[in-house]
Amino acid sequence: MLFIEHGFDKVSTTSLAKEAKISKSTLYNRFGNMQGVLDAIMATEEAKIEKNVPLNAKSMEEFIASLEKLGCNLLHFLNEPHVAKLDNMFAERSRDNPKSGVRFFAQSYQQTLNIIHTILENAKLNGFLLPSVDTDLLAEVLLAGWEGFGHTKARFSVVKVPYEQVESRIKAVNKLLISPLVVDAV
Repeated sequence: MLFIEHGFDKVSTTSLAKEAKISKSTLYNRFGNMQGVLDAIMATEEAKIEKNVPLNAKSMEEFIASLEKLGCNLLHFLNEPHVAKLDNMFAERSRDNPKSGVRFFAQSYQQTLNIIHTILENAKLNGFLLPSVDTDLLAEVLLAGWEGFGHTKARFSVVKVPYEQVESRIKAVNKLLISPLVVDAV
């Protein structure tokens, strides 16, 4: 990916169009500008996390399975070698362009939080979670628990693969954080 190799500011529309094997006019017609290209990259990446995740579980088992699927999708995505580099690129870009940082956060972290929140809120409405559960806070805690420091370690090149045992990690975190809050656990 050109952006990772050269940085956002050093990639021209000419080099991007050449790499994509399209004309510059096609690039502008499709994306509008370079920010549009970044938005498309973010949407494509986010779709990997959301893939095959049911948002409105009809049973307790389906609720737990949807959280496991989302968590596993997220960590498998974060294990992709380009993700830490892409994240660093966006963080660097945000220093000089705070609006870009806000946009990146909204398209990545906030989008994932929104999906978790939706799953939790629907579980609460369907009677799987205790009525007193703060789903906004639980979404943040779940996301933080799933990620731990693995992604941070990868961003700083402490490890090459941030998450070794994805499925068992997600199940353990979900059990720790969700089990006390489900209606059956009372």
